[in-house]
Parts: sequence; C-alpha cells; structure tokens
Amino acid sequence: MGATEARPIEILAEPDALCGLALSAEAGWNQTLADWLLFLRRGTVYGVRDPHGRVVATAAILSYGSVAWISLVLVTVAWRRRGLARALMTRCLAQADAAGWQSRLDATPDGAAVYAPMGFRAADELVRWRRPATTLEGVSTREERIGALLALDREALGLDRSAILNELASRPESAVWGDADACCLVRDGRRARHLGPLHGRDPVAVADLLGRVTSAEPGELVIDAYTNRGRTRAALRALGFAAERSFLRMARGGGLPGSVPGIALAGAGPEYG
Repeated sequence: MGATEARPIEILAEPDALCGLALSAEAGWNQTLADWLLFLRRGTVYGVRDPHGRVVATAAILSYGSVAWISLVLVTVAWRRRGLARALMTRCLAQADAAGWQSRLDATPDGAAVYAPMGFRAADELVRWRRPATTLEGVSTREERIGALLALDREALGLDRSAILNELASRPESAVWGDADACCLVRDGRRARHLGPLHGRDPVAVADLLGRVTSAEPGELVIDAYTNRGRTRAALRALGFAAERSFLRMARGGGLPGSVPGIALAGAGPEYG
C-alpha cells in the first residue's frame, strides 16, 4: 500500500504549528512560529501524519480574493519520494478549483519542474538577496506607514492582501518604512529578517529607503527582488547584499497575470507572494 493511501490527508489546526515549524526549519526555510499560526488561522494547511501522529508533510493555501496562494509544501526527509507532496498539492488545487480561484506560487527551479506538469506556467522571476549581519548598532526607529504600503501593494499586484499584510505589520518586531514614493515591510524570520514587500515609484526614494532600513537593521537580512529591476539590484549590491537563489512565480488556471508594474520591487516572501 502506498504512503498516500495509508496516511490520510487532514486539515491541521493551531496546536500543529510547532510541527510545521520543525518541517520548515529542517528544510532551512525562514518561517517563524508566527507565520505558521497565521496560515493555520487565516488559510488552510493540509497535512499528513506518520503512524505515531507526527506531522511529516504539509501544503498550505491562502486566499487573496480570486487568487489562491499555495506554499509551505514540505515533506520531512524520511518520508520523501512517496507521493505526499503531489497528493497535498492536488488537495490544494481541488480547493482552489472548487472556489474558482487562480492558483499561484513561488517555486525554486527544482520545484518548477514538479509544478509545470500540474498546469503551472511561469509568469515572473525573483531572486533572493542576502546581507550578512553587520557590526552597526540598530537604530530604534519604527515608521508606521501601513496605509501607504497597502495602497502601493494593491496597485502593484492587483490583489487585496491587506488582511495578511496588516497582521504581519502588527507583530511587535515588525516595522513599516517609507511613504507613497517608496515603502516596505520588515519582519522577523527564523534565520534572517525579511525585507518585503518593497514598492516604490522613484528610484532615488527607493535607494534612500533601503539605505535607512539597512542602517537600522544590523542583523542578517534577506529580500526577494524581481529580476528585471536593475536599479534595485544595484542598490542592494551597494549595501552589501549578494544574490543567493531564484524563484519562479507560477500560475495555474486562467490567463497568466500580466507583468507586475515597475513599482513592485520585491515580494513578501515565497510563502506570501
């Protein structure tokens, strides 16, 4: 009997958050316990348990209006190559299709090869940049600009992510920087602070914003920047960031989303889009 037949898929709940965190930590991903709790409260997280009741595989779905964002597709090492990830993805896609949502995700190159046969097509590309921790002392500055961020995010992506971004921004360790010309969110990650989404109209304002944020953040930083934003890449290099790996933004169902406007400079992370 195959693993997917023996181990049923179920919807996980908040008490499973630590199990999810253990899976993402094993994979070296950046999610925190707060991220898992957000998905469990606001989205649907499907999971498979081993015979001892431990969660060994997950896949999650968040709704952004007519778009389903799929992420946290994880299988612990000992249970890989048994069809669990495909079975969980199929369950997510069934939910999205039943609701009439277009499914989207950010995939690594290896993941893209798995998702393409399931009907996903590449729509855009992002690259993760990382800056090591510095010896600078952090500046205790917190600029509350959530309204500007939400407005720019809606314009940039054509999606209403206000509920998710509001929750991310409300965490005690989060900060929203900038104004209507350039704005970004900075939040905690398990391995590094995550900078994004980042949106901006004026390259000079964006470079200034990045300089102020990085001066106030002495710890390790990551940002997922769209590949075709040359000035943003130049600003990141000047601030000590180095390109690490790429993600393909993929979509399934309906037409491919159009190229995001130039004001969209960096994503909110592969788990949030």
